[in-house]
Amino acid sequence: MAPVMQTDLQGFLPLVGSGKVRELYELDESTLLLVATDRISAFDVVMKNGIDQKGAILNQLSQFWFKLLQSKIPSLRTHYLSLSIPPALQDRLPIEMISQLKRRSMVVKRLKVFPIESIVRGYITGSAWSSYQKNGTVCGRALPTGLQESERLRQPLWTPSTKAEAGGKDENISPAEAARIVGQAHADQIEQLSLELYNTANTYAAERGIIIADTKFEFGLDESTTPAAVVLCDEVLTPDSSRFWNAEKYEVGRGQESYDKQYLRDWLVKNGLKGKERVEMPDDVALKSIERYQETYRNMPSSNEPLPSTITKFHRITIVAQETPKAQSPSPPPPYALLVEMCHIENIHFACGHPEDTKYTMCELAMSEMNHITTTTETTKTYPCAACFARGVEEKAKQTREQQGKSR
Repeated sequence: MAPVMQTDLQGFLPLVGSGKVRELYELDESTLLLVATDRISAFDVVMKNGIDQKGAILNQLSQFWFKLLQSKIPSLRTHYLSLSIPPALQDRLPIEMISQLKRRSMVVKRLKVFPIESIVRGYITGSAWSSYQKNGTVCGRALPTGLQESERLRQPLWTPSTKAEAGGKDENISPAEAARIVGQAHADQIEQLSLELYNTANTYAAERGIIIADTKFEFGLDESTTPAAVVLCDEVLTPDSSRFWNAEKYEVGRGQESYDKQYLRDWLVKNGLKGKERVEMPDDVALKSIERYQETYRNMPSSNEPLPSTITKFHRITIVAQETPKAQSPSPPPPYALLVEMCHIENIHFACGHPEDTKYTMCELAMSEMNHITTTTETTKTYPCAACFARGVEEKAKQTREQQGKSR
């Protein structure tokens, strides 16, 4: 399936705004439809091409965290209302638009969004590490000497930044500057809530072998309440807004293996493309990036907290096709493989009854004809597993040889 680079609901809903990844449409005076596209940005620049299903993963990860954090912090207010497309809107939309919006759209409260981003850093990495190497500070705050790359900080650090308009660059600012922009009372609330959210989420993730090195939150003001309430909004703890590390492979003094868009960032830097406009990712970079996003999702929800009902299994599919060998061939020729970009397949069954890969990281489906590959979205298909298919080819070759021997 082609990545959804933008949506167009004009004629059905007015467009309120469009960011690097998300688009906002007005449902009514108090609610909005937030749509996560498959666009991806790095260093505040949107890539020319996107990654199929990325928006759906971000959307449903955000929903998961909104609900989980509210269960652990009862006083928390969020803008999340529903993942369901409102029936009144669904009745008006063409089928293809409904299909496009499913899993990637969220109904949210309309808020007055604060013009800052609230970043919490638990480990020193990224731009914070670069700043520390230069002058021993991060966003104007002096840190202890002798810190190493990726080292855990004694206490998580709140480092706000500006929230740039489309096409602009976010800039790190001091807490004092954040207070000047949003007011001291609101800045204090945002800092306190951000640190509580980070600590809660990092504890949860640590139990699943994941370190949240840093993350970005956004907040809005709900002026319909008395007094007006600070509300968590936008996306929450996704691979777009956070750095997720593998705890087992964590080692101080170097960069870490990440389950986020760090792979894309590294590729851009390596190829001298950091900050360049309209960069097109190669297919392998897009594939490796989405694999990391999927890994984040698979590692987060616990067995006690089931996945949202709309989430599906995402698979990287390798389709192995093998020609029927000629009669004189003692064994089948080596198989050749076609790597298909991020197929979305539900309910895979092998004809032999062998179990599928329980980790959903790779399924090898053997097919005898390449023209069976017609789409990247299927439901409930039955295939022989690779081993059974190989045996079948050998048996067919043996039968062919026997039949040729009899006819002589």
